Parts: sequence; structure tokens; C-alpha cells
Amino acid sequence: MGAAIMFGALPVLIWLPWWLTCNYGWREIAGAIPEILGMHAVAVMAALLVAVLTDNLGRFLGWTIMLAITLATLVIALASLSHAPTMTGMEGEQARAALTESRAVMAFAVLMAVIVITVIQQFMARRPAWVFAQVLAGFGVATLVCTYYPWDFSTLWLPDDEQPTLKQAPVLTDGIKLEFEQAILSRDMDDVVKNPRRASVAVGLVARGIPNGLGLVAYGRYSDQTWQWPDGTILHAPIAV
Repeated sequence: MGAAIMFGALPVLIWLPWWLTCNYGWREIAGAIPEILGMHAVAVMAALLVAVLTDNLGRFLGWTIMLAITLATLVIALASLSHAPTMTGMEGEQARAALTESRAVMAFAVLMAVIVITVIQQFMARRPAWVFAQVLAGFGVATLVCTYYPWDFSTLWLPDDEQPTLKQAPVLTDGIKLEFEQAILSRDMDDVVKNPRRASVAVGLVARGIPNGLGLVAYGRYSDQTWQWPDGTILHAPIAV
């Protein structure tokens, strides 16, 4: 009860005036509370786990250092061994980041459940051998989750990253012309090794005749383009712009 009040209720009450000053609504506050409680739970529950498994302050401090080193090593190892989507480009990076966040949430839930069960068991009846095996099994399950968990559910709390729908009158585009300025060919050495035929072309266009007060915003889209070289080579494909 003391830990729940000190590290749960009190931080929320301290943050509440700041949230209200920043014009948070009840939805934003409801979303911020789990984030605050989750960050505090990481430290508090880890401390409770070590506390119920040790019998003096010296062992508590020693085991805490060992636990911190173990977790840091585990995170580094999982980051290099994690089986993530193999897509390339911006979409691949976003998919890997979203899946990593989902795996972290699932592993956090598994570890919190194991710690809660361990703390309750130790307070009711101390059984060190069984508890140690239980904790090791919990860390093993969390490791497997961080490495192989396949489903991304981060969309439940992340906002949709969609571009707004733009409406414009045709009269605003009268007189605006796009003129070709330059094209620059670039090749990344990593891409050259993986795909010798792959290259990036940056095309510069100049917009002329834009009226005062009209903003021109360009978002990443695909357009059907035809490229022709002096030797007769023709490329027709949807190209990102």
C-alpha cells in the first residue's frame, strides 16, 4: 500500500496540475497516467523482486547491481538477435520500431506478472528454490517474447500517421508551372553490394507563378513516370516523389 501511494498515486497528483496547465483533456490524462505508472513500476517492481529474495541490505544492493547489468546485457543481445520484419526503406524502419515497441510492452507485462506472483508467494510462504525457478522461467519467456513475438499492436495507442486531405479550387492552380531544374544520381554503397542495379535519383523542380499567400506543400507520393536515355533505354514505372 505504501509503495502504491508513494510511487503511484503521488506522482499522478504531482503531474496533474502540469497536465491541466497544458490543456490536457480527460483522454490525454487517461493516456498519460499509464505511461507514468509504467515507468515507476519498472524500478519499484524490480526493487520489490530483489527485496523479497534477499535477507539484508548488502545482498539487496549486490543483487540490484547484478540485475541491472544482466538486464542491460539482455537488451543489447536482444536488439542484435531480434527477428524483425525484413522490409527496407522508411516503411521497414517504421515496422521494426512498431514491432519492437509491441514486444517491449508484452515482455513488460510478462515480467510484471511474474514479479507480482513472486512477491505474493514470498510474503505468504518463503520457498526460495521454487521462486528462483519461477523467476528464471519468467525471464526466459520475456526473452522469447522480445525475440520472436510476431504481432504489432502499437496502433492501439499510437496515432495514425496519415497526411491530411487537402482541398483546393482549380483556379488557384492556374498559371503555376513546374519546370525541370536538375537531376542528381546517387548510389549508397550498401545498396550497391545488395543490388548493383539500384540507385536513387533526386529530381529538382521549380514552381513558377505561385500567387502571394498560396502555400505549396509536397508530400511523399508515387507518380507514373517515363525516363528515356540517349542510348534508347526507356524506363516506365511508378516512382516515389
